[in-house]
Amino acid sequence: MGRFGKAAVVLLAVVLLGAAPEIKKVESLQGPFLKRGYAGCVLICDLEKDEYMSGDPDRCTRRFCPASTFKIFNSLVALETDVALGPDFVIQWDGRNRGRPEADKDLTMREAMDLSAVWYYQELARRIGKERMHKYVDLYGYGNRDLACGIDTFWLKGCLEISPLEQVELLKSLYRRELPFKKENQDAVYSILPEYKGDGFRIKAKTGTSRKERFVNCWYVGYLELEKGKTYAFATNFESDSRDFEALAEARLGISLEAFQALGLIGPPGDSRK
Repeated sequence: MGRFGKAAVVLLAVVLLGAAPEIKKVESLQGPFLKRGYAGCVLICDLEKDEYMSGDPDRCTRRFCPASTFKIFNSLVALETDVALGPDFVIQWDGRNRGRPEADKDLTMREAMDLSAVWYYQELARRIGKERMHKYVDLYGYGNRDLACGIDTFWLKGCLEISPLEQVELLKSLYRRELPFKKENQDAVYSILPEYKGDGFRIKAKTGTSRKERFVNCWYVGYLELEKGKTYAFATNFESDSRDFEALAEARLGISLEAFQALGLIGPPGDSRK
């Protein structure tokens, strides 16, 4: 069927038939949001069983600005077009002080993903160019496919939008290496996702933060990998009127961990459950 065949056929079926996976409602998954006063949802997919769970299935189909979670797709396109020649591809810093000493320097893609260095990915997007970026956004069908805000800002200013369900579908396809990209490029992007390690598990995931009017929208999307061998794809999304970005950053991880605990996938802090 060719390199694009399977993914393209599945995508075409979803577009034509309006097919969407059934999401099981699990009330306990809203607890982490309710106790913090955030409007949000977490969607968790058992990649072995193709089972989807959320405390708010409806919200999981609403689209929001992807912000820095688009770095996952941006990396894939950069590698596929040979704009980047691997995870250790270096872009020289332009000398502009952005107030982040750790990121205001020459960076590799691996480092830029880990630091969520916006300038690096903006430069990748400019080198890819609008025509080629549109080609791959359309080929996969990323969110609403709107790049109108400019080649280096469309994922930051709210033109491009994606739902938690669409985030999880992208992650699922990346995990299975079914995206319309070379396998080695999918391997590379999976390998550079930032990691968080706990007792009996690790999380490989990307954050994202955007602002719209008085609200801050926060993402945490990626994988929960258990030492016992199972992997779950997840997308955590919430919005708040708080400007305490340190607290919001902590909440992204905390909400996700509490959701995994609510399903019994991991134990509470200090629990060595495998």
